[in-house]
Amino acid sequence: MRIGQGVSVSDELKFLEGALHQFHENLTYYAEAGGWEDLPHFYNERATLSFLAAAAWQKKLLAIEEFVNWKKKEDVDYLGRCDIWIAERDKQQSASIEVKQFWPKPGTRSETFSTWLSHGDKAAAGNPRYGFRVAMTFFSPVIPVGSETGETLAVVRKIAETVERDGSDGIAWWFPDAAMERGLPRRDGKGMAHWPGLLTVMRNLGQASRRRTIIGRPFDRPAWWPG
Repeated sequence: MRIGQGVSVSDELKFLEGALHQFHENLTYYAEAGGWEDLPHFYNERATLSFLAAAAWQKKLLAIEEFVNWKKKEDVDYLGRCDIWIAERDKQQSASIEVKQFWPKPGTRSETFSTWLSHGDKAAAGNPRYGFRVAMTFFSPVIPVGSETGETLAVVRKIAETVERDGSDGIAWWFPDAAMERGLPRRDGKGMAHWPGLLTVMRNLGQASRRRTIIGRPFDRPAWWPG
């Protein structure tokens, strides 16, 4: 089964939907420019996030990255930084987003996915201002060259199972066929791997509050979703 690409978000995050579709278009544009030999999701969260920041402006939203922001930890206010703030032009809807990126391999345990998701939750919980507090996690599977057909889908579905259990407010998936067709060096330089795409998971901790609770509003599940 092909995973393809798409976006599905809860009503509270609908204002991000257009930017997320454009995000995928930007990833494709960059990859095509390098003949799919230089992939935009290979590097790190800052590089990947830059394509979303551009997408927000392309869709007439406001966006600012790495800005100084009052944060809260254990009832103590301090000056920190927020990864990105995205808002409608009239600022009626906005989100302070903290971003993490991970590179799962076949066999990565669901407990590991839960831990990775919690890293974003912890960071997002510290943003007491500026709209919804959103944890955004980029999962970029690394599939060894020579792996059996279906390994990518198996990894993505295991992430989805974790999301189903732990809660989420939306996902975006980008798995173009051209990315899977090429074997590129692993990040550690040890051998070759496929970098088939990116699964983005969004968890909304709600408006400013001292509580850290995943809202987990409904969103439509794609065809490849488990169950």
